Amino acid sequence: MSKKNNNELSPKLLYATKLAVVVLILSVAGLFIYFFQPNWLKFNLNLNSKPAVVPPVSIIASSSAPVTCTNCVRRLLDGEMVAPELAESRPYAVMIDNFPVARPESGLSAASLVYEAPVEGGITRYLAFFAPDKAPLEIGPIRSARAYFLNWAKESGATYVHVGGSPEALDLAKNLGSSNLDEFYKGSYFWRSDSRMAPHNVLTSSDNLNKYRSDSGESGAKLDSWQFKDALASSTSVISEIKIKYPTGYAVSWQYQADTNSYIRYQDNALYLDANGQQVIAKNILVHLASFKVVDDKLRLEMADDLSGPALLCQDGNCQMGVWKKNSSTARTKYYNKNGEEFIFNAGNTWIEVIDNLNILEY
Repeated sequence: MSKKNNNELSPKLLYATKLAVVVLILSVAGLFIYFFQPNWLKFNLNLNSKPAVVPPVSIIASSSAPVTCTNCVRRLLDGEMVAPELAESRPYAVMIDNFPVARPESGLSAASLVYEAPVEGGITRYLAFFAPDKAPLEIGPIRSARAYFLNWAKESGATYVHVGGSPEALDLAKNLGSSNLDEFYKGSYFWRSDSRMAPHNVLTSSDNLNKYRSDSGESGAKLDSWQFKDALASSTSVISEIKIKYPTGYAVSWQYQADTNSYIRYQDNALYLDANGQQVIAKNILVHLASFKVVDDKLRLEMADDLSGPALLCQDGNCQMGVWKKNSSTARTKYYNKNGEEFIFNAGNTWIEVIDNLNILEY
Protein backbone atom coordinates (compact mmCIF):
# COMPACT_ATOMS: atom_id res chain seq x y z
CA MET A 1 0.00 0.00 0.00
CA SER A 2 2.82 2.40 0.89
CA LYS A 3 4.63 1.83 -2.39
CA LYS A 4 1.43 2.41 -4.38
CA ASN A 5 0.80 5.72 -2.65
CA ASN A 6 4.33 6.90 -3.39
CA ASN A 7 3.85 6.14 -7.09
CA GLU A 8 0.53 8.02 -7.13
CA LEU A 9 2.07 11.13 -5.50
CA SER A 10 5.02 11.37 -7.88
CA PRO A 11 3.07 12.92 -10.82
CA LYS A 12 1.49 15.41 -8.44
CA LEU A 13 4.88 16.35 -7.04
CA LEU A 14 6.27 16.73 -10.53
CA TYR A 15 3.37 18.98 -11.54
CA ALA A 16 3.84 21.17 -8.49
CA THR A 17 7.54 21.50 -9.18
CA LYS A 18 6.91 22.57 -12.77
CA LEU A 19 4.31 25.11 -11.63
CA ALA A 20 6.72 26.58 -9.07
CA VAL A 21 9.42 26.95 -11.75
CA VAL A 22 6.97 28.77 -14.07
CA VAL A 23 5.89 31.13 -11.28
CA LEU A 24 9.53 31.83 -10.44
CA ILE A 25 10.38 32.62 -14.08
CA LEU A 26 7.36 34.95 -14.42
CA SER A 27 8.26 36.69 -11.16
CA VAL A 28 11.85 37.27 -12.26
CA ALA A 29 10.65 38.57 -15.65
CA GLY A 30 8.16 40.90 -13.97
CA LEU A 31 10.80 42.31 -11.65
CA PHE A 32 13.16 42.85 -14.59
CA ILE A 33 10.49 44.76 -16.56
CA TYR A 34 9.48 46.82 -13.51
CA PHE A 35 12.98 47.96 -12.59
CA PHE A 36 14.69 48.20 -16.00
CA GLN A 37 11.77 48.91 -18.40
CA PRO A 38 13.62 47.79 -21.57
CA ASN A 39 13.17 49.82 -24.75
CA TRP A 40 11.67 46.82 -26.59
CA LEU A 41 8.68 46.93 -24.24
CA LYS A 42 6.10 48.96 -26.17
CA PHE A 43 2.81 47.99 -24.60
CA ASN A 44 0.34 50.81 -23.88
CA LEU A 45 1.14 50.69 -20.19
CA ASN A 46 2.83 54.11 -20.05
CA LEU A 47 5.59 52.56 -17.98
CA ASN A 48 8.05 55.24 -19.04
CA SER A 49 5.78 58.21 -18.43
CA LYS A 50 6.30 60.44 -15.37
CA PRO A 51 3.43 61.67 -13.22
CA ALA A 52 2.42 65.28 -13.71
CA VAL A 53 4.11 67.63 -11.24
CA VAL A 54 1.54 69.78 -9.47
CA PRO A 55 3.01 73.04 -8.16
CA PRO A 56 2.26 74.17 -4.61
CA VAL A 57 -0.96 76.12 -4.13
CA SER A 58 0.96 79.33 -3.43
CA ILE A 59 2.70 79.04 -6.81
CA ILE A 60 -0.58 78.37 -8.60
CA ALA A 61 -2.05 81.41 -6.91
CA SER A 62 0.72 83.71 -8.10
CA SER A 63 0.61 82.56 -11.72
CA SER A 64 -0.33 85.21 -14.28
CA ALA A 65 -0.93 82.70 -17.09
CA PRO A 66 -3.83 83.78 -19.31
CA VAL A 67 -7.24 82.36 -18.46
CA THR A 68 -8.96 80.55 -21.31
CA CYS A 69 -12.63 80.95 -20.35
CA THR A 70 -14.73 82.26 -23.22
CA ASN A 71 -16.52 85.02 -21.32
CA CYS A 72 -13.68 86.34 -19.16
CA VAL A 73 -13.61 89.94 -17.99
CA ARG A 74 -10.93 91.97 -16.26
CA ARG A 75 -10.72 91.72 -12.48
CA LEU A 76 -11.19 95.16 -10.97
CA LEU A 77 -8.22 94.78 -8.63
CA ASP A 78 -5.45 93.87 -11.10
CA GLY A 79 -6.90 93.66 -14.62
CA GLU A 80 -6.31 89.92 -14.97
CA MET A 81 -8.86 87.99 -17.02
CA VAL A 82 -11.20 85.97 -14.79
CA ALA A 83 -14.68 84.49 -14.83
CA PRO A 84 -17.32 87.23 -14.43
CA GLU A 85 -18.33 86.10 -10.94
CA LEU A 86 -14.76 86.73 -9.71
CA ALA A 87 -14.23 90.13 -11.31
CA GLU A 88 -15.73 92.27 -8.53
CA SER A 89 -14.64 90.19 -5.52
CA ARG A 90 -13.55 92.44 -2.67
CA PRO A 91 -9.86 92.03 -1.82
CA TYR A 92 -8.12 91.39 1.46
CA ALA A 93 -5.56 94.02 2.48
CA VAL A 94 -2.99 92.55 4.88
CA MET A 95 -0.36 94.44 6.89
CA ILE A 96 2.88 92.50 6.34
CA ASP A 97 6.10 92.90 8.29
CA ASN A 98 9.36 93.93 6.61
CA PHE A 99 11.65 93.81 9.64
CA PRO A 100 14.79 91.77 8.79
CA VAL A 101 13.92 88.92 11.18
CA ALA A 102 10.50 88.65 9.54
CA ARG A 103 12.02 87.74 6.19
CA PRO A 104 11.31 85.82 4.08
CA GLU A 105 7.65 86.78 4.18
CA SER A 106 4.86 84.46 3.07
CA GLY A 107 2.52 85.32 0.22
CA LEU A 108 4.01 88.47 -1.30
CA SER A 109 4.61 86.78 -4.65
CA ALA A 110 0.84 86.15 -4.90
CA ALA A 111 -0.30 89.70 -4.07
CA SER A 112 -2.12 91.62 -6.80
CA LEU A 113 -1.21 95.01 -5.34
CA VAL A 114 1.36 96.00 -2.72
CA TYR A 115 2.01 99.35 -1.05
CA GLU A 116 5.42 99.75 0.56
CA ALA A 117 5.71 102.78 2.80
CA PRO A 118 7.88 104.04 5.67
CA VAL A 119 6.83 103.58 9.27
CA GLU A 120 8.75 104.49 12.43
CA GLY A 121 12.51 104.22 12.79
CA GLY A 122 13.38 104.23 9.10
CA ILE A 123 11.80 100.84 8.38
CA THR A 124 9.18 100.10 5.76
CA ARG A 125 6.06 97.96 5.90
CA TYR A 126 3.77 96.40 3.30
CA LEU A 127 0.06 96.49 2.64
CA ALA A 128 -0.58 93.50 0.38
CA PHE A 129 -3.88 93.09 -1.47
CA PHE A 130 -5.10 89.62 -2.39
CA ALA A 131 -8.04 88.62 -4.55
CA PRO A 132 -10.07 85.98 -2.62
CA ASP A 133 -9.56 83.38 -5.36
CA LYS A 134 -5.83 84.11 -5.56
CA ALA A 135 -4.78 84.37 -1.89
CA PRO A 136 -2.15 81.80 -0.81
CA LEU A 137 -2.29 79.24 1.99
CA GLU A 138 0.09 81.25 4.20
CA ILE A 139 0.28 85.04 4.55
CA GLY A 140 2.47 87.04 6.91
CA PRO A 141 4.03 87.82 9.28
CA ILE A 142 1.22 90.26 10.02
CA ARG A 143 1.91 93.47 11.94
CA SER A 144 0.13 96.48 13.36
CA ALA A 145 -2.04 99.05 11.61
CA ARG A 146 -1.15 102.59 10.65
CA ALA A 147 -3.74 105.16 9.61
CA TYR A 148 -2.50 105.76 6.06
CA PHE A 149 -2.35 102.03 5.31
CA LEU A 150 -5.88 101.70 6.66
CA ASN A 151 -7.04 104.48 4.35
CA TRP A 152 -5.53 102.74 1.31
CA ALA A 153 -7.40 99.59 2.29
CA LYS A 154 -10.61 101.53 2.85
CA GLU A 155 -10.50 103.33 -0.51
CA SER A 156 -10.18 99.92 -2.19
CA GLY A 157 -13.14 98.42 -0.33
CA ALA A 158 -10.91 95.75 1.20
CA THR A 159 -11.07 93.74 4.41
CA TYR A 160 -8.24 95.24 6.49
CA VAL A 161 -6.18 92.56 8.26
CA HIS A 162 -3.74 93.51 11.03
CA VAL A 163 -2.48 92.87 14.58
CA GLY A 164 -3.34 95.85 16.75
CA GLY A 165 -2.07 99.26 15.66
CA SER A 166 -1.26 102.84 16.51
CA PRO A 167 -3.89 104.73 18.57
CA GLU A 168 -4.94 106.77 15.53
CA ALA A 169 -5.28 103.69 13.33
CA LEU A 170 -7.27 101.73 15.91
CA ASP A 171 -9.63 104.68 16.34
CA LEU A 172 -10.24 104.78 12.58
CA ALA A 173 -10.61 100.99 12.41
CA LYS A 174 -13.70 101.18 14.61
CA ASN A 175 -15.55 102.71 11.65
CA LEU A 176 -14.73 99.76 9.38
CA GLY A 177 -17.17 97.43 11.10
CA SER A 178 -16.77 93.84 9.92
CA SER A 179 -14.15 94.98 7.38
CA ASN A 180 -11.71 95.32 10.31
CA LEU A 181 -10.04 91.97 11.08
CA ASP A 182 -7.74 92.45 14.09
CA GLU A 183 -5.87 89.47 15.56
CA PHE A 184 -6.17 90.97 19.05
CA TYR A 185 -9.94 90.45 19.00
CA LYS A 186 -10.45 87.72 16.41
CA GLY A 187 -7.48 85.48 17.00
CA SER A 188 -9.14 82.29 15.75
CA TYR A 189 -8.49 83.45 12.16
CA PHE A 190 -4.73 83.64 12.80
CA TRP A 191 -1.97 81.46 14.23
CA ARG A 192 1.48 82.07 15.68
CA SER A 193 4.35 80.16 14.10
CA ASP A 194 6.81 78.34 16.37
CA SER A 195 9.50 78.74 13.69
CA ARG A 196 9.46 82.55 13.80
CA MET A 197 10.43 85.00 16.53
CA ALA A 198 7.62 86.90 18.26
CA PRO A 199 6.15 89.39 17.48
CA HIS A 200 7.12 88.60 13.89
CA ASN A 201 5.25 85.29 13.84
CA VAL A 202 1.54 85.98 13.26
CA LEU A 203 0.19 84.33 10.12
CA THR A 204 -3.12 83.79 8.37
CA SER A 205 -4.30 82.01 5.24
CA SER A 206 -6.77 82.21 2.37
CA ASP A 207 -8.93 79.60 4.13
CA ASN A 208 -9.04 81.65 7.34
CA LEU A 209 -9.79 84.90 5.53
CA ASN A 210 -12.55 83.35 3.45
CA LYS A 211 -14.01 81.76 6.58
CA TYR A 212 -14.00 85.11 8.37
CA ARG A 213 -15.85 86.73 5.49
CA SER A 214 -18.41 83.93 5.53
CA ASP A 215 -18.80 83.99 9.33
CA SER A 216 -19.14 87.77 9.56
CA GLY A 217 -21.37 88.28 6.54
CA GLU A 218 -19.07 91.11 5.56
CA SER A 219 -19.99 93.23 2.57
CA GLY A 220 -18.63 96.47 1.18
CA ALA A 221 -18.46 98.94 -1.66
CA LYS A 222 -17.47 98.01 -5.20
CA LEU A 223 -13.86 98.82 -6.06
CA ASP A 224 -13.34 101.90 -8.24
CA SER A 225 -10.99 100.22 -10.70
CA TRP A 226 -7.98 101.58 -12.49
CA GLN A 227 -7.61 101.08 -16.23
CA PHE A 228 -5.72 98.04 -17.52
CA LYS A 229 -4.22 96.71 -20.72
CA ASP A 230 -2.32 93.67 -21.90
CA ALA A 231 1.42 94.00 -21.30
CA LEU A 232 3.54 94.96 -24.31
CA ALA A 233 7.31 95.25 -24.03
CA SER A 234 8.81 98.52 -25.25
CA SER A 235 10.57 98.63 -28.60
CA THR A 236 12.38 101.87 -27.67
CA SER A 237 15.08 102.58 -25.11
CA VAL A 238 14.78 100.57 -21.92
CA ILE A 239 15.28 101.72 -18.33
CA SER A 240 16.79 98.61 -16.81
CA GLU A 241 16.64 99.49 -13.10
CA ILE A 242 14.60 101.56 -10.68
CA LYS A 243 16.14 102.24 -7.26
CA ILE A 244 14.37 103.45 -4.14
CA LYS A 245 17.02 104.33 -1.59
CA TYR A 246 15.16 103.64 1.63
CA PRO A 247 17.43 103.50 4.74
CA THR A 248 20.11 100.81 5.10
CA GLY A 249 18.61 97.34 5.12
CA TYR A 250 15.50 98.47 3.26
CA ALA A 251 16.86 99.88 -0.01
CA VAL A 252 14.97 98.50 -3.01
CA SER A 253 15.94 97.83 -6.61
CA TRP A 254 13.56 96.70 -9.37
CA GLN A 255 15.37 95.23 -12.37
CA TYR A 256 13.61 94.97 -15.71
CA GLN A 257 13.55 91.61 -17.51
CA ALA A 258 12.73 92.05 -21.20
CA ASP A 259 12.03 88.35 -21.81
CA THR A 260 9.12 88.37 -19.34
CA ASN A 261 8.37 92.11 -19.54
CA SER A 262 8.41 92.30 -15.76
CA TYR A 263 10.45 93.70 -12.88
CA ILE A 264 12.32 91.54 -10.36
CA ARG A 265 12.66 92.86 -6.83
CA TYR A 266 15.96 93.16 -4.94
CA GLN A 267 16.18 94.39 -1.36
CA ASP A 268 19.30 95.19 0.63
CA ASN A 269 21.34 94.16 -2.45
CA ALA A 270 19.87 90.63 -2.53
CA LEU A 271 17.33 88.90 -4.75
CA TYR A 272 14.03 89.09 -2.91
CA LEU A 273 12.31 85.73 -2.46
CA ASP A 274 9.25 84.95 -0.40
CA ALA A 275 9.00 81.99 1.96
CA ASN A 276 8.06 79.50 -0.76
CA GLY A 277 11.16 80.41 -2.78
CA GLN A 278 9.25 82.39 -5.39
CA GLN A 279 10.80 85.55 -6.83
CA VAL A 280 8.79 88.69 -6.13
CA ILE A 281 8.06 90.30 -9.49
CA ALA A 282 5.77 93.05 -10.75
CA LYS A 283 4.24 94.16 -14.02
CA ASN A 284 3.99 97.78 -12.88
CA ILE A 285 6.19 99.82 -10.53
CA LEU A 286 4.52 102.99 -9.28
CA VAL A 287 6.34 105.58 -7.17
CA HIS A 288 4.02 107.74 -5.05
CA LEU A 289 5.37 110.91 -3.40
CA ALA A 290 3.76 111.91 -0.07
CA SER A 291 4.63 113.99 2.99
CA PHE A 292 5.20 112.47 6.44
CA LYS A 293 5.86 113.82 9.91
CA VAL A 294 6.74 112.19 13.24
CA VAL A 295 3.80 112.36 15.65
CA ASP A 296 4.82 110.64 18.93
CA ASP A 297 7.72 109.49 21.09
CA LYS A 298 7.69 106.10 19.36
CA LEU A 299 8.61 107.93 16.13
CA ARG A 300 5.39 106.86 14.43
CA LEU A 301 4.60 108.72 11.23
CA GLU A 302 1.55 110.53 9.99
CA MET A 303 0.99 111.03 6.27
CA ALA A 304 -0.37 114.40 5.13
CA ASP A 305 -3.94 114.26 3.87
CA ASP A 306 -3.10 115.91 0.54
CA LEU A 307 -5.31 115.19 -2.46
CA SER A 308 -2.55 115.20 -5.09
CA GLY A 309 1.18 114.83 -5.61
CA PRO A 310 3.90 113.63 -8.01
CA ALA A 311 4.02 110.03 -9.24
CA LEU A 312 6.15 107.89 -11.55
CA LEU A 313 4.93 104.83 -13.46
CA CYS A 314 7.42 102.26 -14.77
CA GLN A 315 6.12 99.55 -17.08
CA ASP A 316 7.17 97.81 -20.31
CA GLY A 317 10.78 98.90 -19.76
CA ASN A 318 10.13 102.64 -19.57
CA CYS A 319 9.16 105.23 -16.95
CA GLN A 320 7.01 108.35 -17.17
CA MET A 321 6.34 111.07 -14.63
CA GLY A 322 2.81 112.01 -13.72
CA VAL A 323 0.63 112.85 -10.74
CA TRP A 324 -1.69 111.13 -8.31
CA LYS A 325 -5.04 112.62 -7.38
CA LYS A 326 -8.00 111.94 -5.13
CA ASN A 327 -11.42 113.56 -5.44
CA SER A 328 -11.86 113.34 -1.66
CA SER A 329 -10.11 111.89 1.36
CA THR A 330 -12.05 108.63 0.98
CA ALA A 331 -11.93 108.33 -2.84
CA ARG A 332 -9.73 105.87 -4.71
CA THR A 333 -6.34 107.34 -5.62
CA LYS A 334 -5.95 107.64 -9.39
CA TYR A 335 -2.77 108.22 -11.40
CA TYR A 336 -2.38 110.44 -14.46
CA ASN A 337 0.29 111.22 -17.06
CA LYS A 338 1.58 114.72 -17.85
CA ASN A 339 -1.25 115.18 -20.36
CA GLY A 340 -3.88 114.59 -17.70
CA GLU A 341 -4.81 111.15 -19.03
CA GLU A 342 -5.27 108.30 -16.57
CA PHE A 343 -2.40 105.84 -16.53
CA ILE A 344 -3.27 102.49 -18.07
CA PHE A 345 -1.63 99.70 -16.08
CA ASN A 346 -0.44 96.36 -17.34
CA ALA A 347 -2.72 93.55 -16.25
CA GLY A 348 -1.07 91.76 -13.35
CA ASN A 349 0.48 92.85 -10.08
CA THR A 350 1.53 96.38 -9.16
CA TRP A 351 3.96 97.54 -6.46
CA ILE A 352 3.55 101.08 -5.15
CA GLU A 353 6.68 102.52 -3.55
CA VAL A 354 5.69 105.43 -1.29
CA ILE A 355 8.47 107.95 -0.68
CA ASP A 356 8.73 111.42 0.85
CA ASN A 357 11.68 112.69 -1.18
CA LEU A 358 12.35 112.39 -4.90
CA ASN A 359 16.09 112.42 -4.14
CA ILE A 360 15.88 108.79 -2.99
CA LEU A 361 14.50 107.77 -6.39
CA GLU A 362 16.93 106.79 -9.15
CA TYR A 363 16.15 105.43 -12.61
